[in-house]
Amino acid sequence: MTIIMPVTIRDAIRWLGVMALCCCYAPAHGGSPQPDVFNRGDTLVIGYVTDNPRNVYNRLQPIAEYVVARLGDIGISKFGVRMVKTHEEMIDLLSAGEVDWVTESAFGAARFMVEAGAEPILVRRNGGQSETASLVFVRRDSGIRNLEDLVDSTILFEDPSSTSTYYIPLMELVDRGLKPRLLGGPRDVPDAGHVGYLFSHGVQNSSAWVYQGIAQAAAVSDEDWHRAERIPARHMREYRVIFRSQPYPRAVELVSGHVDRVLKQRLSAVLLASHGDKTATEPLSRYLSATDYLPLSPAHMQLLARIGRQYGPAGGGP
Repeated sequence: MTIIMPVTIRDAIRWLGVMALCCCYAPAHGGSPQPDVFNRGDTLVIGYVTDNPRNVYNRLQPIAEYVVARLGDIGISKFGVRMVKTHEEMIDLLSAGEVDWVTESAFGAARFMVEAGAEPILVRRNGGQSETASLVFVRRDSGIRNLEDLVDSTILFEDPSSTSTYYIPLMELVDRGLKPRLLGGPRDVPDAGHVGYLFSHGVQNSSAWVYQGIAQAAAVSDEDWHRAERIPARHMREYRVIFRSQPYPRAVELVSGHVDRVLKQRLSAVLLASHGDKTATEPLSRYLSATDYLPLSPAHMQLLARIGRQYGPAGGGP
């Protein structure tokens, strides 16, 4: 179900937001939800994939209010919020034109582009950083010098939904002609000629398992690699980075392929101009710690296209 809010009635926003959150998870398909009845032409609908709707709604509301208040001259006077649990549900909503604007990681953005026809418009900068990178590290005494040396070894990925610690490094293995295979557990060894992988579910676990020799390598984000609290100093002294990916966007703003040219251009312009607007400081900080927005570079677009080719329907998925 969609939450539709008139931006001029702030008390009503807060009350309706709390009341409506319990029903934000009506499935895009499968549950046969009844469509919401509202004037779609005057409403900007922002979507988000999450399993914590109350927390995310409180983050989305201020930036949605800020943007909609600056789109009145093109007939936008309300905002809606659609929150779903899976990328597949959001792909359905984007394909149907039921969501206009969504923010995602590089991998999610590539999926939305390929499978829902969404169009990336901007990169969101968080904490002054617009890009990140994926790293793979090993023990210094392992003899492993590059990704090709991982054949017959085991690499750790953190989480199956992570761009930086799963999709990007996995894509590199595949592109180099290596043969990654999911193992059943830490005691398993990969088949000859393959690279085995496991999910550690956290950078601390990855560090401990490589340090103890349970796995030979692990993927980590550039940010976590430089956070002293994530990897103990005594571990770090024993590690060497054997791979660093090209930088890629930390977060991408996209619009549905159903959004018309005028709204797409105005939404981009409002978000780009927010950096110089003092009234945008709080909405941006609430919106997933955003600081400002930047245009996508040709390198960003090439990487998103590469991810889409690798993991889209034609590529067979991860």
